[in-house]
Amino acid sequence: MKTALQSDIPGDRRRFIVSALLFAASFCLYFFTRSISLDEWDSVQFALGVEEFNLWKHQPHPSGYPLYIFSGRLLATILRVQPGTALLLTSCLGGALLAAVWFSLLARQFGQKIALACGASLLFLPSNWMTATKVLTDMPATACLALQLLFAFRYEREKRLRFLGFSIFAGALCAGFRPQMTFLVFLILILLLVWSKATNRTRLLGIVLLIVFCALWLVPTMISQAQLPESGGDWAAYPKQLWKQWRWRLDRPNEYLGAGDFSPRYLYNRIRKHWYGWFRYGFGFDARSPLGLAGYGLYLAGIFLYFRRGLFRRAEHAGFWKRHLPWALFLIATVFFASPDHQRYYTAIFPLLLFPALSGLASLRGPWPWSALFLPGVLAAISLPVAIEAHGQEAPPIRMIRHLQREHLPAERPRVLLFLRGSFRHGQWYAPEFRLERVGRARYRIGSPLAIYTDNPNGLRKALKQASFEKIATFERSRLIWSKHRKVTLYRVRLKEAGG
Repeated sequence: MKTALQSDIPGDRRRFIVSALLFAASFCLYFFTRSISLDEWDSVQFALGVEEFNLWKHQPHPSGYPLYIFSGRLLATILRVQPGTALLLTSCLGGALLAAVWFSLLARQFGQKIALACGASLLFLPSNWMTATKVLTDMPATACLALQLLFAFRYEREKRLRFLGFSIFAGALCAGFRPQMTFLVFLILILLLVWSKATNRTRLLGIVLLIVFCALWLVPTMISQAQLPESGGDWAAYPKQLWKQWRWRLDRPNEYLGAGDFSPRYLYNRIRKHWYGWFRYGFGFDARSPLGLAGYGLYLAGIFLYFRRGLFRRAEHAGFWKRHLPWALFLIATVFFASPDHQRYYTAIFPLLLFPALSGLASLRGPWPWSALFLPGVLAAISLPVAIEAHGQEAPPIRMIRHLQREHLPAERPRVLLFLRGSFRHGQWYAPEFRLERVGRARYRIGSPLAIYTDNPNGLRKALKQASFEKIATFERSRLIWSKHRKVTLYRVRLKEAGG
């Protein structure tokens, strides 16, 4: 007689084939619509980190994201590509893996109809698409977190230690890509060990294994930073760098909740930017557009059906939320508490936001269950024009630099002084031939430049009291493509005492 596990082998094969196809389609879509530039300040830091991994120089900033840097070096060496291209490959692979893994996870519990709709929705979700096509760590880390959840589900169902080991290893990879998620990874493991009623020996083994796997990236990172000249041989250099980076946010209300005044207005704006942002920018639902209204209508109809029909009371749904709601609430709380409102920090919870709406739509009778696929269709229609724009146009800071490169011949550029703030890292990467000064320093080296430009006149007014600022051009793009650096204005600085 066949066991229940053996009888599911054909189902495993079907799920694997569909997951593989979804992964391949997602990767191709992301790679062929990838960003043509290093859009983010952080993206430039990652590319610099591939060349020299130095947290003292913020290449990248602490916590260092060691596995992302390692993947960039590995792919750059094997494929002989530039650091930015190598890191983009990792991001695209992470985005593709996320959609494929969540399909596999949901298909095992709820069938392929809902799973396919969720996988397709994750593929086309503007936040995922725009993040996966940029040099950022969020998608690889989120994909590894999804793998941890998938293998945790397999272990809970089948009680095979190999699945526990795979889950722990995936969690360690997640922490290596984004060390900020380390506590989340440990929480998921602890919840798994409790709910699966593991023995004390297995619980101890699981915790020790996760510590050992995390040490595989943590120890080399600590050694590499301690050996740099800037550390002075201090073996506690890495923890000190982490603490310094954490303290950096303590007086910034946009970063850290405790830095705000806790007034109703402050809390309302933070909630609106963070949680309403899930739908306005994560899903791309703009109530001022027909597509946005259609998206809201489909989503809210699905949510209504989910609760109206009592689907959340069913055993498999109750088990799903019991398994996923605790870690999701922990993630939401930590991002809300200690991070700005960038939707890339919430990528891990989007499957949980999609699932009830898609389940509600799939519960319709007759031919209507396939209406669940209308939602990924709307998401695709929202994302595709934005992805085409993002692939065909460089980020605003880089377009500003290209403008200056057209204005000044190569021989002139060493005598052109750029005071940059939000675009400073882009200047280092794309315009090293110019003289660069970072706005905000205590003292500036001005000399007798041929011309002076800035992207932040307010930061210069105190230091250059006699200067005038002439607006030259503004470079901008859709907020759905990226919220940071979406609008950059270039100013010409004229010093009166220098004769303009």
